[in-house]
Amino acid sequence: MEFLSWERIRLPLLFRNLEIASMRTPTKADLDAHERLKAELRIRGTSLAQISRELGVSELHDEAAEADSGQAIARCAAHLVRYRPQAVGLGMMLLKRLIGHVDQLSEEEAGALTETTPGQLDRALAFWRGLLNLKSAAERLQILPVQVKSLIHNGLLRSTRFGTALRYVHEEDIERLLAQVAALPEPPATEAVLPLRRHCRNHRIGLVRLITLWQKGEFEGLVRHGEGAGLQAIHVLQQADAGEGGAPAPGRDLTLPETASYLSIGIASVRALRDTGYLRHEKCLNADTNHHHTLITWRSICEFEERFLTLGQLAKASKVAPMHLARQLDRTGVPTVPCGSLHVRAYERVHVGRR
Repeated sequence: MEFLSWERIRLPLLFRNLEIASMRTPTKADLDAHERLKAELRIRGTSLAQISRELGVSELHDEAAEADSGQAIARCAAHLVRYRPQAVGLGMMLLKRLIGHVDQLSEEEAGALTETTPGQLDRALAFWRGLLNLKSAAERLQILPVQVKSLIHNGLLRSTRFGTALRYVHEEDIERLLAQVAALPEPPATEAVLPLRRHCRNHRIGLVRLITLWQKGEFEGLVRHGEGAGLQAIHVLQQADAGEGGAPAPGRDLTLPETASYLSIGIASVRALRDTGYLRHEKCLNADTNHHHTLITWRSICEFEERFLTLGQLAKASKVAPMHLARQLDRTGVPTVPCGSLHVRAYERVHVGRR
């Protein structure tokens, strides 16, 4: 490929400040900078001549045309240097995937890219600036990254992957959710309110589930208080009730916290039941972290419930405080489930007379 001659263009490229200098005789430093530019463009699979054709530069007939063409090429070259992957903190593969995603290219087409235009770079970088990683999204919402994943799973936030396990959340979805929080009414002067996190803990309901019900219009009673940031600015009217913590849908294996919530026992008790064979588990791969995590099988939970009832389930059905019910069961001599050195407060149905 033939390069445009520096002697014909006669326009130095000043890369210190990326400005186009007035026409003058190039110095040795200018010539060296020009040669470095040509070498860099050659590595990237393009050239000044190809850039000129992409910009629609016609044949050079006179000195004025040469100056205009040189300025256009210099602007494009400076643009390429300013948006090098190293300059914006992006790797070459990530930049290719960004361009492929924005321009709707196939994975093969994006991987085969050897050159970019200023328009492609601008679109890709504008899209990248509108994304947040899970940690940044969690900080904006004042929740945990795992709760951000749950919001994504429930369809409240959109996420994008670029060929890896990492997920990036769309910032406009975060802004929309925070704007809805800001639009909540102030609490009435006569009503008692609880912070969102304390309400969820007192009512044994997940924060993500409560936010999901609110977004679906199935829960009212949320107000905005001056204290807190992100979702923690939400307060809940004390008399508002979102129902029980929620039994997971049958047929789905549960995590340890979900199993504990479903059976109304502690996570330590779930581990003890698992280790002694009352509950079975399987190891599954987490697509986000590539680490394995444990799930309690739904079938083993159903088999456990056919034979046992936990103290929490009995207390809920009897509408008695678990502490008082435990003392009553201990006085009557109802045995608990032995799990090594730990006794889990679960009782056989034949002993408690409940089906």
